Amino acid sequence: MLDIDVCIEHCYARRLLSEPVVKELCEQAKSVLLNEGNVRSVSAPCVVVGDVHGQFYDVLEIFRIAGRCPDTNYVFLGDYVDRGFYSVETILLLICLKLRWPSRVTLVRGNHESRAVTQTYGFYAECMRKYGTAAIWQYITDLFDYLVLAVVIEDSIFCVHGGLSPSIHTIDQIRMIDRFREIPHEGAMADLVWSDPAPITHLPNPRFTTAGDDARGDFQISPRGAGYLFGKQVTRQFLDINGLGHVCRAHQLCMEGFQIMFDDLVSTVWSAPNYCYRAGNMASVLQIGPELERFFNVFGPAPDDCRETPMKDASSAANGGGNGLDEDDDVSDSGVTLEQRRALRIRGRRGSNGSGGVVRDVGDSNSFSNPNVPTGLFINNEFVASKSGKTFETYDPNNGKPIASVFEAGADDVNAAVEAAKKAFLTWSKFSPAKRGDVMYKLATLIKRDQAELGALEAYDNGKPVGQATNVDLSLVIEHFKYFAGFADKMDNGRGINVREGIHAYTRVEPYGVVGQITPWNFPLLMVAWKIAPALAAGNVCVLKTSEKTPLSALKLCQLIVEAGFPPGVVNILSGFGPTAGDAIARHMDIHKLSFTGSTATGRKIMAAAAESNLKKVSLELGGKSPNIVFDDADLDDAIASARAGYVFNQGQVCCAGTRLFVQEGIYNEFMTRLKADAADVKVGHTFKNGTDMGPLVDKLQFEKVMGFFEQGKKEGATVEFGGERVGTEGYYVKPTIFSNVKTDMKIVKEEIFGPTIEEAIKKANDSEYGLAASIHTTNISTYIKVANALQAGTVWVNTHNAFNAAVPFGGYKSSGVGRDGGAEAIKDYTQVKAVYVRV
Repeated sequence: MLDIDVCIEHCYARRLLSEPVVKELCEQAKSVLLNEGNVRSVSAPCVVVGDVHGQFYDVLEIFRIAGRCPDTNYVFLGDYVDRGFYSVETILLLICLKLRWPSRVTLVRGNHESRAVTQTYGFYAECMRKYGTAAIWQYITDLFDYLVLAVVIEDSIFCVHGGLSPSIHTIDQIRMIDRFREIPHEGAMADLVWSDPAPITHLPNPRFTTAGDDARGDFQISPRGAGYLFGKQVTRQFLDINGLGHVCRAHQLCMEGFQIMFDDLVSTVWSAPNYCYRAGNMASVLQIGPELERFFNVFGPAPDDCRETPMKDASSAANGGGNGLDEDDDVSDSGVTLEQRRALRIRGRRGSNGSGGVVRDVGDSNSFSNPNVPTGLFINNEFVASKSGKTFETYDPNNGKPIASVFEAGADDVNAAVEAAKKAFLTWSKFSPAKRGDVMYKLATLIKRDQAELGALEAYDNGKPVGQATNVDLSLVIEHFKYFAGFADKMDNGRGINVREGIHAYTRVEPYGVVGQITPWNFPLLMVAWKIAPALAAGNVCVLKTSEKTPLSALKLCQLIVEAGFPPGVVNILSGFGPTAGDAIARHMDIHKLSFTGSTATGRKIMAAAAESNLKKVSLELGGKSPNIVFDDADLDDAIASARAGYVFNQGQVCCAGTRLFVQEGIYNEFMTRLKADAADVKVGHTFKNGTDMGPLVDKLQFEKVMGFFEQGKKEGATVEFGGERVGTEGYYVKPTIFSNVKTDMKIVKEEIFGPTIEEAIKKANDSEYGLAASIHTTNISTYIKVANALQAGTVWVNTHNAFNAAVPFGGYKSSGVGRDGGAEAIKDYTQVKAVYVRV
């Protein structure tokens, strides 16, 4: 009879078990699993683990972080094998733990627990390499047919590997599935292991519609070729029907280690850091407390010198002696500490309104009081003092105290940066597009590596909540560099044109050379990415000025630019003020393309300076006063959440903040009541305090400007429904503010405030000089098509707000700007077309 404790000891040491032992383990495990239903009930507290994919070392790391069995109650959500070097050792350890403590270990089936998949993605080949026979693969894949399909934790949290199915409405339907077989290509069982959550675009003729969902088509065909994409509405329906509160699943790589979707209805947990030993992602486990509080415990990949390497040929292990257990020579425990793995802790919390939030557990600002950041001007890959020797101070918005003194660029420094860029263009322009993309992708991976530090620095300098800076802003920064790195060798290179006999013509798409860029303070590092990523991909070199309010994170980025291998002078970043450094960039005769993000008033000055100098091409992303229109058939939960995103996100300091709210009369009273209740739930607090929804405004000047708008609104007769006042006496904190009884000619309706305000109105969404963005909330397809087409705005969101993606262009109509950031349109803005005629 097998001694399971001895088997576990050998598995923890990463020693191969002999073939007879593996066979016996699998037979015993079948007997245990046979007595478990398709859906297993699990008690809290417990730990939910996502995909591990044969990364044995990282499974050990999970046990170090969250505790070993039986001290910790584990739910594993599948995909134990394939991709990693140690799938055999990983699955055998989990089987042994299941046999030893069957009530404390739950093994859910994933899409890789399949004969067809494992023959393709490595597990079959690994079994053959290590044992010289397919028998081990056969024993284990037969066992896969016995794994449970889903878990319900405390009658509240539904756990599954993939997701929902259009064939399944109740938990009882899952219980009726015949699971003791290979995963089929389609049907309910396949959907459970293959489906993914995704924002569903409700088209006039949806590809798939479920009963009872008003024909909105909240299931769509998955691009994976199996399972479905499922949306928020069917998720809520499934949870409501079954009396549940949350769906927890795995199956999708998350670069941050986890993802929360659909207002905290769905979370994805991914537990294989540095997936395939090259993805560079973080990983997490979801710890669920006795009161069902959820806590994402995030950890990073092993250091380079501790990563797993392929095992030597161990086929001889199949014939070992003793207790039927054999050692493998290539077995070691690296002993890497949790600190070395740069473990990060992430909390998932549920507020009183049911919405989920994610904040990074960093501590207070004192833990980040002395940032190790260069303060010079970044020219030619070096940090240098300004030629005038002038410096200026940047301040902590939480208390108004200075953080650091930074060198201030002037016209002479702009000249020096342009000269360095001109020389660098000769080198950068000779890089192949693919090579440019490689360097940019390297920068993205370095930003990912230092994401927590950059996010904390961004929050410290700007005042936004550290969770937003790290998880939202920095994620978009990484996304933009990766997207445009991939775009570099896919640009339009011109076309041939048949002119007439004897004459051939063609076009060339070429970079401008030195481009000037000026970024704002509300999204310091993200705006740098928006500017330099497409410019570099197109073959340009950059001279960029950051805002004097928030220079620090961009200077930290400069260190990574050097580390990534950019040639000297390709990227030059200057800290300084608009009237001096900014004006010098706008007027410089050797800069032929200029991109600016900021206020409309300054944009007009920029365009005039560009015209008065060398008629340089200009793209401007300027101010906005975005309408948010809520019709009486809207989902009010969604509409309230989007309204919050429109005025709370980044303290309302967003050019596309939805600060003009139009609500249809029939739902006005209910909407206003709920909106005020939601505003009261917003947590205004310190940048680094856990649970903060809104930090301080960026500085004293911005604070006084916002408070001035509030007073102006009151004087003009608007009613303050909520807020309109300062929070505390230190720092620049302001309550979220709601005005009603507003008129279209009031200053608070006409002007961009850049603070946490929102006004109720009934009409005239287009009655503004701005046209940057707008939101519509309705369940009527005809309504949103008609209104979206009629709105004078560069971006229109339907049933959401503040959705961004690197592949999608962003820019404004009317006084909100010229040109676009993001997507292929951004690349076009950084190129010019040459026509060539050839006589043949």
